Amino acid sequence: MRTDLQRLKRDSESRRSSAASSGTVAVDKAPLARVAKLWKIAVPVMLVALLIAGGLYNRSHRSKPLTDKDTIVLADFVNSTGDAVFGGTLRRGLTVQLEQSPFLSIVPEQAIQRTLRLMGQPADAKLTPEISQEICQRTGSKAVIDGSIAQIGTQYSLILKAVNCSNGESLTSTQAQASDKSHVLDALGKASSEIRNKLGEPLSTVQKFDTPLEQATTQCPRSWSSITASTICLRAPATFTTVWSGTWPGLTSI
Repeated sequence: MRTDLQRLKRDSESRRSSAASSGTVAVDKAPLARVAKLWKIAVPVMLVALLIAGGLYNRSHRSKPLTDKDTIVLADFVNSTGDAVFGGTLRRGLTVQLEQSPFLSIVPEQAIQRTLRLMGQPADAKLTPEISQEICQRTGSKAVIDGSIAQIGTQYSLILKAVNCSNGESLTSTQAQASDKSHVLDALGKASSEIRNKLGEPLSTVQKFDTPLEQATTQCPRSWSSITASTICLRAPATFTTVWSGTWPGLTSI
């Protein structure tokens, strides 16, 4: 009997030991499972955060298309509306808008006319994208701003595009819509402000020097409908007009 009791005692102790061992393993595995689950959640979150941070860093340190040392050439607008009133007037309006900028420097008309003569072109030649690009190269400028206007029903779509004149690659572009003909000036002002910022001008100066076109001109009609193709009253205020004299820097006769 004593032998049987000792055997039962040993079996009982063996079962308790086994149960205790199983419990320990279960206890040990539970925290490991929770940690693994947390890592499965944390790793993707950290990767997304790193990607966002990297994108913001690259955006803030991305090289700007232009600097305040660069000069630009304004091409004539491509007018597909069939309305001759827009021929030349939009370029004058864009000039008024961009001359407000302390960041951008526009090649003046005198330098453009001299360059046209060197190219064997009449001084009043239409500034197509091709001719404007050559003027840009000859004057040592950085970019050409091409503009276009199209009519869709009663609405008008304006597009401004800055092109690197050395390789023809697009630097940036912007688009604005006008609900009708009388709001084309507003759309041009909006597009002008956006292209300034996209070209590298700080938003603070864009907002500070952003007089609406109708206020930056004098004796202008309230609606484009009263403007004829041969006359326009756009005039930049004296504070916005840059006075150029002498030979334009970088002008060559290539």
